[in-house]
Amino acid sequence: MKNTFSTVRIVIASLATVLLVLRAADVPRLSAATQPEAFGYGFIMFGPETANPHTWGFNWMKVYNVPSTKPPAKALYLIPVSAADVGNLPAVLQRVDNVMNQAGGNIDAYEIGNEVNLSSTFGWNASPVAADYKQVLCAAYSRIKFNSPTALVVSAGLANTGRVSGAWGGHPGNDGASQDEREYLTELIAAGAGPCLDFVGYHPFGFSADFDAPPNATGGTPATDCSSGLCFRSAEGLYAVMQANGWGAKKMWATEMGWLILPPPGCPTDAFSSDWSNRTWQAVTPDKQAMNLAGAFNYARTNWPWMNAMFVFNLNFNMAPYYDVCNQMRYYSVLGNPAETALRGLFNWYYMPLMMR
Repeated sequence: MKNTFSTVRIVIASLATVLLVLRAADVPRLSAATQPEAFGYGFIMFGPETANPHTWGFNWMKVYNVPSTKPPAKALYLIPVSAADVGNLPAVLQRVDNVMNQAGGNIDAYEIGNEVNLSSTFGWNASPVAADYKQVLCAAYSRIKFNSPTALVVSAGLANTGRVSGAWGGHPGNDGASQDEREYLTELIAAGAGPCLDFVGYHPFGFSADFDAPPNATGGTPATDCSSGLCFRSAEGLYAVMQANGWGAKKMWATEMGWLILPPPGCPTDAFSSDWSNRTWQAVTPDKQAMNLAGAFNYARTNWPWMNAMFVFNLNFNMAPYYDVCNQMRYYSVLGNPAETALRGLFNWYYMPLMMR
């Protein structure tokens, strides 16, 4: 009887091994051509590394503080700029010099500004004007290249505004507070910014739509609705602008992208909440966040040869002590959520959650 049980156990173990191999063979993993060497897989991170995502296969990180030592992955650093810099370009040059001197070679790429098609991030009292930003961008680009010719320069990641109607000051798709990213990029190209960037920055957040929701289509459900352009594949509309205006050979960096999940019960999410007002409609389940993030990388690598790097917002803001427990920034985070397992699984089948195998 003992020998019989041993034989049965061996047979069962052998069958399990065969099934595991067969299942692994069917998993749509990233091919050798889409491994990190050919593409930027990035995270936006808080503070020092706490999860070492470079060991997962990710090869870039976006940082807001100058790293004091060489990071284990390549570093993208955001240089803040605003409308006030338009009339004081020497201050921009000095800011670049200060950062690069402090960095000492620990930064590989620089992003010049953040969501400059919004007045709230380019200047509270200044409406977004692409030609103004072009001056700041070109000043920063020239200084960066003078200091380090091999450093990469990315234009500010444009916010996905949805469709903005009307015009402000002769600028279409502009209501004075924000400008449709497509119109803004059209004006940036017309202003002659082409020689002043290596990559075009964009923020294709997913909002409520799945990663593969077609742009400009309703679809009938929140997961398929991109009628206003608020979805990950809105990047296709921005690239269409690049193609139509002579920038088709340039590539794009998604310097922020992600999906939001809801906070725990007890966090105010009503219209009077400064963190959650007009945000709850965007929230997806933790499992959806996981599948959308992994799906977004695979979709881009399969369909977008013009997308050169993507940075998940964010890895671990849920560990930052300066964010209140209900702060919405925490609920884009990957660390400790199903999305961590899904993104580990991009390169290592062992970590891929069962729902994605």
